[in-house]
Amino acid sequence: MKIAAPASDGVSLLPLLHGDPAGRLRLYAETGYTHAEPDAFDPNHYSAGARSADAYEIGPGGSIQMTAEAHRRAMLEKDVGAFDGEGWLIRSRRADGTVGERCRGRCSPDLSRWLSATARPAD
Repeated sequence: MKIAAPASDGVSLLPLLHGDPAGRLRLYAETGYTHAEPDAFDPNHYSAGARSADAYEIGPGGSIQMTAEAHRRAMLEKDVGAFDGEGWLIRSRRADGTVGERCRGRCSPDLSRWLSATARPAD
């Protein structure tokens, strides 16, 4: 009897267990939020995230969470990237409001299109 697996977003790695190639895969990544200002590492990086105690509030059940405005600003600081086995394509918001793009390795136009379709746009 075959049991149907629930629908999921991803790629089966079962071929690798059988010694078969997995084919070309892409990886999407984004940075986490840091309490150090990004411009401390790159003076041209956008840096406006709230880093004081007033950026947090006590939520339901006593949990501590970012305020909606602090969360919005933190999301603007994140970098996003895509990797296809040949290159990393990284996008980040710059201090002047533009979005910069840099490549490490070989970054194809197809990888750029895939990142644009995959990345969650910041408000």
